[in-house]
Amino acid sequence: MANVRLHLILMILTGLIAGCGSEKATIMESKLDPSLRQKLSELHVKENTEPLSIFGKCTQVIDATMRGRLRDAGATVEAVTGDIFTARVSPETLAQLSQLDFILQLQLSHTSNPLPR
Repeated sequence: MANVRLHLILMILTGLIAGCGSEKATIMESKLDPSLRQKLSELHVKENTEPLSIFGKCTQVIDATMRGRLRDAGATVEAVTGDIFTARVSPETLAQLSQLDFILQLQLSHTSNPLPR
C-alpha cells in the first residue's frame, strides 16, 4: 500500500515538474534547480523513496516560525545560516516545501571529494 501511495505521489510530482500547466507546477518548477528535478525523475523511474539532502534559500533570515513551517512541511532541518538551510527531505516533501511563500530556491546537495594532492 505504501509503495502504491509513493508511486502515485512520484507520478504527480513528475507531472507537476513536466509542466502540467497549473500555477503550483510553475511555482515548483521555478524553485527546484535542474539537478534536483533530474534526481526526482530518477527516483520516480527506480521507485525509490530515499531521502534527499537539499539546500534551501529563503527570502529572509530564517527564524523559529519559518523553521517550524519547514518541519511541518516534512523537512528534517539540519543546519541554518542566515537565509540558507540544509535539510533531508522525502521526494513527496518537495512539493510542499516549494509552496512555502518564503522559499526562493531548493537545490540538491552534492557530496564533494577532496582534491588529490
